[in-house]
Amino acid sequence: MKAPKTAAGRRSINLPAFTVAALRDHRRNVLETRVALGIGAPPEGASVFGGFERNWPSPYSIYDRWRDSVKNRKLPKVTFHALRHNHVSALITAGPDVVSVGRRLGHASPALTLSVYGHLFENNDAKAAAAIDAALAQGSIGDQNDLPLIPKPHISVENLATPTGFEPVFSP
Repeated sequence: MKAPKTAAGRRSINLPAFTVAALRDHRRNVLETRVALGIGAPPEGASVFGGFERNWPSPYSIYDRWRDSVKNRKLPKVTFHALRHNHVSALITAGPDVVSVGRRLGHASPALTLSVYGHLFENNDAKAAAAIDAALAQGSIGDQNDLPLIPKPHISVENLATPTGFEPVFSP
C-alpha cells in the first residue's frame, strides 16, 4: 500500500451499516478459522483482508480478485477504481455538500473535488433563489434592524430599460 498523496488522504469515514455488518461477519469468520487452526488472534494493526498472517494484500491481488469476481458473475466490465467514481456519483446525487464529499474522498480542498466532479453537481439557481426567499421570509438571517441601510435608487424613465442578460426570472 502506498501512503496517501496529501495529509487529507489519511482520514476516518463513517461506513454504511451494511458494510459494518459485513466486516464484523468477516472478522468473526477469520477469528474462528484462526482459532480452529491453532494460530490465535491476528496481531494488532493487522490488515482486514490479508492472508492468515494478516499482512497487507498486494494491490495486484486485489485487482485480480475484483476482475475475477466481475467476470464470474457476468457483470459489465468495471475497473476497481471506477467504484470510487460510482461512489462519488451516488453521494453527489444524494445531496451532501462539496466539502463533505471532498473530505470523504481525501481531497485536500473542495476545489479539487469540484474540478473533477463539478459536472455532477446540480446547477439549480431556482432552488437557490427559493432557499434565500425562505430564509428571508422566516427572518433567519437576522433582525430587520440588523440590515444595513441601502439608499433607494433614483428611478427615471431613462433607467427602466433592462440590459440584455439581466432579465428577472420569476417563479410561480
